Amino acid sequence: MSSNKEIALRSSTSSLFAKRTSFEKKLLGSAGTIYDNRGFVNTEKEFLIIYADNLTNTNLNKIIEFHRGKKSDFTMGLFHTDKPQECGMVELDKDNKIIKFIEKPKNSYSNLANAGIYVSSQRIFDYIPRKRPVDFGFDILPKLIGKMYGYIIEDYYIDIGTVDNYKKACNDWKEGLIAGGKNEENK
Repeated sequence: MSSNKEIALRSSTSSLFAKRTSFEKKLLGSAGTIYDNRGFVNTEKEFLIIYADNLTNTNLNKIIEFHRGKKSDFTMGLFHTDKPQECGMVELDKDNKIIKFIEKPKNSYSNLANAGIYVSSQRIFDYIPRKRPVDFGFDILPKLIGKMYGYIIEDYYIDIGTVDNYKKACNDWKEGLIAGGKNEENK
């Protein structure tokens, strides 16, 4: 099985936004794709990793500011869900440090879910094994428990990876429910 993946990376330290397409003869997994394309961000102190199957109007600069304020190597964007069995679920301590993470648990212990929006330092590459495929949710994030922070997205957020959610997002867009966000400074 092969896959064409578009990799969109935005440097958090410059105004660069780039789109890059790579062809995978064998699927690498979410973390494997990032690792094998690390040369694209190797001069950046920190960078964003954003899954392509979500839609949000949140101000990414606020997540980056939060990340820098925590002096963290990895920050995960979080959203509230009523379908925990479909998401990576998180528990936070009082300082927003992630103290528990389980990918798609059968029994929920929280309503805070992984949004697939990350701010990362170069240290993330130390956690990614060379085996392929390798997945962030199952293989990497559990290793970062107690070492990463969670930023709660209070703006519009939806995972558009299902037909129903995609239709809902299209309707919300038409209805004008997405523009702006709580922080209108979406620069």
